Amino acid sequence: LRLLESSWPFCLAVTEIWLLTLLSGSIRSLEKFGLDRSLKESLQGEVQAAVAGWCGRWKTFFPEKIIRKQSKSLQRAIKLILCRTTMGMTMPPEIKLEAEESRQFLDILYSHNLDLVFLRIAYWADGKRNLLEIIELLELEIDELYRDTSIARTGSGSLIEMKSGVELDLEAVLYVVDVITRSGLLKSA
Repeated sequence: LRLLESSWPFCLAVTEIWLLTLLSGSIRSLEKFGLDRSLKESLQGEVQAAVAGWCGRWKTFFPEKIIRKQSKSLQRAIKLILCRTTMGMTMPPEIKLEAEESRQFLDILYSHNLDLVFLRIAYWADGKRNLLEIIELLELEIDELYRDTSIARTGSGSLIEMKSGVELDLEAVLYVVDVITRSGLLKSA
């Protein structure tokens, strides 16, 4: 519906990656509960065909990819390939920082809505995607959260505001990623 209304702000490639990753994760989850390997491969093929077919059918409705302003931060985000160092991720307040840096970290996290997708940064950091690709996927996820205005932030208590499309602040994401990397939860691949 958002494609037809021209309110879907994400290009075809980002949308396709997001859908395939989420659906593939669901299939992997089923495997943990005894899904046969051949059935898993069959489902994976069906999902890939269905997503490709759906994206192909609606491709003319997708907007062009957002072209970001060239900067040193953009070049760094393109070159930075991240991977997780642990299976899980601690919550922002649990990251050990000095008092002043902790306050600054949380201020940046909340003022740029990164508290909403903090754990997802590590989820997408698979050693294959660069930080800009991760940011595009995080933007898609924040957009999904914005549409549910009944969700309040745990830390700030403020409601998520309804917006159409979102572009994360690249400097803020780089700062947060640097802190997470220094804490040892992420590393450069």
